[in-house]
Amino acid sequence: MQIIEKQELEQILVEHKKWLLTRRSETVEGKRADLSHTDLAKADLAYADLRYADFTGADLTGTNLTGANLRNANFTGANLREINFRYADLKQADFTGADLTGANLTGANLLGVNFTNAVLEHANLSNANLSYAILEHANLSNANLSYAVLKHVDLTGASLRGASLRSLSLREADMRGKDLDFCAIPLSCGSLRWKIDRRLAVQFLYHFCSFECDDKEIQAAQNSLLALANEFHRVKECGELKAKPEGN
Repeated sequence: MQIIEKQELEQILVEHKKWLLTRRSETVEGKRADLSHTDLAKADLAYADLRYADFTGADLTGTNLTGANLRNANFTGANLREINFRYADLKQADFTGADLTGANLTGANLLGVNFTNAVLEHANLSNANLSYAILEHANLSNANLSYAVLKHVDLTGASLRGASLRSLSLREADMRGKDLDFCAIPLSCGSLRWKIDRRLAVQFLYHFCSFECDDKEIQAAQNSLLALANEFHRVKECGELKAKPEGN
């Protein structure tokens, strides 16, 4: 891991700015920032313009990138634990295999970002725009996704265990194969018409059948679904549901 001194980092930023301004011209000046495999832990890069920069395998633990422009930046395999990306522009950045445990992504622009196999445990993604993002096999356990936008997101194989989905718009989302254990799912229009698999359907049925309701028709419906509901994958932990005396 290469250690970058403050003066050297400042020069890299100057050269990167020149490169950004001339990269489409006939005479390219400066140099694209290559910060791969460098130690930038706890550095202050707030509001920096680091579009297209390469952070592959870098250590940015606790680094401050508040409001930074990081469009198309490469963070593949980087250590981004506790990083501050608050209100940063990360459109189409690549976080494949990166560790963003505890990262602050509040209000960030994550349009089209690639989070394949990324770890986002306990990350704060509230009010972030994740439209068209790829979260394939990402770990979002206990992440805060309150008020986030997940339009046309790929959540194939992702874990949302314990995540907060309050006021999240996931209408018509494909939730098949997702782990939603301990997940806070809002009873709002934003969670209507999900595509779900049998495992999730049984999980929702178990919760429905566990409710105590004095309506005779509801009790009859619950009893008719008990066999399915008791297929719940945590039935041994939560207990097998029994038929309710209808009308009581």
